[in-house]
Amino acid sequence: MFRKLAKKNKLISEEACIELLKNQKRGILSVLGDDDYPYGAPINHFYNEEDGKLYFHMGPWDGHRLNALKKHNKVSFCVMDKGYQEEGDWAWKVKSVIVFGTMEIITDMDQIIDYSTQLSYKFT
Repeated sequence: MFRKLAKKNKLISEEACIELLKNQKRGILSVLGDDDYPYGAPINHFYNEEDGKLYFHMGPWDGHRLNALKKHNKVSFCVMDKGYQEEGDWAWKVKSVIVFGTMEIITDMDQIIDYSTQLSYKFT
C-alpha cells in the first residue's frame, strides 16, 4: 500500500525506528486540513512499547488539527534525530522515521490520564 524507500542506503532497522520514536521528544504530525490541504505541525508524542502505538497530546479545544482529524483520520508522523554534519560538508546527516496510519481521539479519562502521564515522563 505504501511506497518502498527509494534510497536503500538510507534504510534503518525497525529497532532503530522504534528507538527514534521512543527517544525523540517531538515530531511533525500531518493531517488533511482545510480544503484538503496537507497540514503539518510539531507535536509531542509517546511511543507505547506494549501496543506499538503512538499517542499524542492535544487540548480539548477546537483547532485546525483536531477539526481535520474529525473529518479524515489518516495521518502521517515524522521524527528525526539531531543529526550531524561532517567536517567540510554542507549537508546534515539525519536519521528519520515516517509513520503512516489512522488516528482516533481518546475520550476515556482513565486512558487520557495514563497516556498523558507516560508522555510527561519523557520531559521530566
